[in-house]
Amino acid sequence: MIFQLVHFLWIPRLGPDSIEYVDPLLNTVSRVSAMKLLGGYDISVDYEVRDRSTEILLKLTDMSDDIKKRVGRKIILKATDKIEVDVAMATNQPNTRFYDAIIPALTTKVGRDQTPQLAARLLSSLAKVDENRKGIMYAERRILRAANVADAPISDILFNNVLKHV
Repeated sequence: MIFQLVHFLWIPRLGPDSIEYVDPLLNTVSRVSAMKLLGGYDISVDYEVRDRSTEILLKLTDMSDDIKKRVGRKIILKATDKIEVDVAMATNQPNTRFYDAIIPALTTKVGRDQTPQLAARLLSSLAKVDENRKGIMYAERRILRAANVADAPISDILFNNVLKHV
């Protein structure tokens, strides 16, 4: 479930002028517009799915440190001997897909008004766990950039609750 929620943070937005895109790893089909991909983050991402996924991930990570570790670590699906059964395994590597998808949400101007605050609180929640330190270090430079251009409350969360753990 966590794997899918992280995947939903960056789903291309659909539109009538799009072309089909098949993700070979997840075997999902979506429609992507070449113009939207050139237009930048706010135009290319399905912000409704991103906002809901961010909200659910924040609620889940508030439950336990184990979930925080799972979100911050890369998850690998391994096939088993049983037909159509895959086992999800967390590694010690940072979940770069998560960090690459959540950082732009810190400065987004589309979607819910509280999306940047939810994204900052989610990063803050993950930073409390030592196992996610590598992931925060991976995204440190981009977090600093986002903190400099974000609103004051979001910058406060990023500086005082996320970057202080690096």
